[in-house]
Amino acid sequence: MTFEEEIFLRSKPDFEKLSAYGFRFIDETYISEHTLLAGEFTARITIGADGSVSGAVIDTNTSDEYNAFRNPHRTGSFVGRIRSEYGRLLSEIKQNCFTEI
Repeated sequence: MTFEEEIFLRSKPDFEKLSAYGFRFIDETYISEHTLLAGEFTARITIGADGSVSGAVIDTNTSDEYNAFRNPHRTGSFVGRIRSEYGRLLSEIKQNCFTEI
């Protein structure tokens, strides 16, 4: 199970709320971008028409995807900060744009 699947388990998107929350509807998906760690990273959240949620954390300096936080065995303050801030963002989106099923 992915990081996103764990957070959005047993919930479904309210597509009207996604648009009001700032998601853009592009190619049958809802997409939103948010800055993390004072602009050092960008989180790109994608929600499909089927309600599936995926995301990517991008290093703004290199444009590379940062995945170390997805490995639960990776520890350290930096990985922890990314994991925490990204998780907080996803939880906020869930609270504002999803309903429990």
